[in-house]
Amino acid sequence: MKKIFSLYILLSFFWQEGFTQEYVEGNKSIEQHTSSLIIRVHYIYKQGVIENRLSADLGSDKNHPLSGKLISAQDRITITYNGESKTYNNEIDLFNALSKLGWKIVSANVLTIINTQYIQYLLQN
Repeated sequence: MKKIFSLYILLSFFWQEGFTQEYVEGNKSIEQHTSSLIIRVHYIYKQGVIENRLSADLGSDKNHPLSGKLISAQDRITITYNGESKTYNNEIDLFNALSKLGWKIVSANVLTIINTQYIQYLLQN
C-alpha cells in the first residue's frame, strides 16, 4: 500500500508539473498577442468559367495590424501597405502577399452560411 501511495504521489507530481508547463507555454503565446484574420472564398460557376469571390474578417479589434489597411469590398480584397494599394481577386495572389507580411495559414475548413458554401482560411501573424 505504501508503494502504491508513493507511486501515486510521484505520478501526480509529474502530471501537475506537465500541466503547469503547458499553462506557462500557453500564457506566453497569449502575451505575444497573435493576431488572426479570416479569409472566405466562394466559388461560382458562371458561363463555363469558375469565378471566386473573396471576403475578409479582421474582427473588431482596433489594434489589429491590418486595421485600416485591409478593405474587403465587391468580392475583392485591397491591402494598403507602405503607401501602396493593391487589389486581389484570387486567393493565391492574396495569400502570397499576406505571407510576405508575416501571415501564415493555420487552418482551412469548408463552411456553409445560409446555403452558400465557402472555404474559410484562418491566418495568424
